Amino acid sequence: MSPVRRFAVPAAADRRRIARRRRVAVRRRFAVGRLGFTLVELLLVLVVLATLAALTVPAALRLFDDYALRESAEAIRGDLERARIDAVETGVIYEFRAEAGGDRWVVVPAERETATVAGVQSTEWVPVRGGTLAEGVTFPSTSALVPTAARPTAEYFEGLPNAPELGQAQWSAPIRFSPDGTAAAASVTIAAEDGRTVTVSVRALTGAPTIEPVQAEPQL
Repeated sequence: MSPVRRFAVPAAADRRRIARRRRVAVRRRFAVGRLGFTLVELLLVLVVLATLAALTVPAALRLFDDYALRESAEAIRGDLERARIDAVETGVIYEFRAEAGGDRWVVVPAERETATVAGVQSTEWVPVRGGTLAEGVTFPSTSALVPTAARPTAEYFEGLPNAPELGQAQWSAPIRFSPDGTAAAASVTIAAEDGRTVTVSVRALTGAPTIEPVQAEPQL
């Protein structure tokens, strides 16, 4: 005769405790299986990062170049305007010259009056100024900006730092401002390393300089 077997039926609280333990065990097993990334997942992440970099880096560089171009153009516009004002205030023709293929410009009078004091001849003081383009920006040698055949002497740059050195550089033909505030219609173009350019134009009647929009590199 077989012995009687008894089975205890778990109480409701015990059943819930058992079910909870089973769920925790399943989660732990799933978590252990997902502790790391597979090689495929890592490669996908790298591809996504490389794609984002390829899209954002050129745009960031373009924004930096735009800023450098506009900052340089604004500085040139300001000195062109000052050249016109200096010509009106002093009654002397003023000239703006750019370093062809370089990054410097100067604003100086076309002629200087001299005075003799106690037997010593000296040049009367007049306002002069100069500037340098932002890094990576230059005055390109184009048909509108070519070196003059006659290079200005160091005396032409008197009053500016490194006048002898400036006298050795290649300078463009001058943009001249008359004492009545007028000027010959002219323009100055600057270029970034990526080929984009900005032109600062001078109006003939008013002598007022204006900055034109950034132009993309011409397609060949």
